[in-house]
Amino acid sequence: FVEGLNHKSWIIQISCLKERRRTELEQLLSVFDQSNRTYDAHILNVQEKDFPQKYRPIIRRLKGAASNFTMKRQMKEEEETLSYFRNVFRIEMYKAFKEKEKVFKKKIRELKKKDKEIKEKEEEIKEKEEEIKEKEKEFKENKAKLKEKDEELKEKDEAFKEKDEEFKEKEEAFKEKEKEFKEKEEEFKEKEEELKESKKAIEEKDVELERLKSELLKYKQQRLP
Repeated sequence: FVEGLNHKSWIIQISCLKERRRTELEQLLSVFDQSNRTYDAHILNVQEKDFPQKYRPIIRRLKGAASNFTMKRQMKEEEETLSYFRNVFRIEMYKAFKEKEKVFKKKIRELKKKDKEIKEKEEEIKEKEEEIKEKEKEFKENKAKLKEKDEELKEKDEAFKEKDEEFKEKEEAFKEKEKEFKEKEEEFKEKEEELKESKKAIEEKDVELERLKSELLKYKQQRLP
């Protein structure tokens, strides 16, 4: 109601005034105090003497309206109309409530389903976490093994380097020996050439010696009688 107003206004809660009627206006407003109702809900027990003199004509007019038969009938009809609308409103509110209750129950079912899915996801996450922990443990073990392998590989590499240095030294020694062998081979070839020449000279000497022997033998034969 208040939110539907489109003009400046003052809202006064009569029930909050009670006995604290400090001004004449508050005294006049007390005429609407529902605590003064009689056996008839439409009639208030209002005494003219309880109000300032200048407001008493208003009180008399209100009393006259309350005692008017046509006014009473109109008030009754308004009450019946209001009662009808209240009942319609209650029915509509009840229908809306039931509809909301239905939606709410559906939401509850969906939430329960979601809770179940969440629990299943949580269980799945826990399993994944356990699996990850196992993988991390395995990874650490493999890392330690890899470190050991690296150390072993370093040692092997150092040993290989030493062997390589040793091989290089042996290769140098072999080259020296090969060089020495070539020198010896050259020397041998020279000696072989010298030997061939000496052999040739000896053969020549042998031929010469044989010739000399033959000549000597001829000479001896010639000297014999």
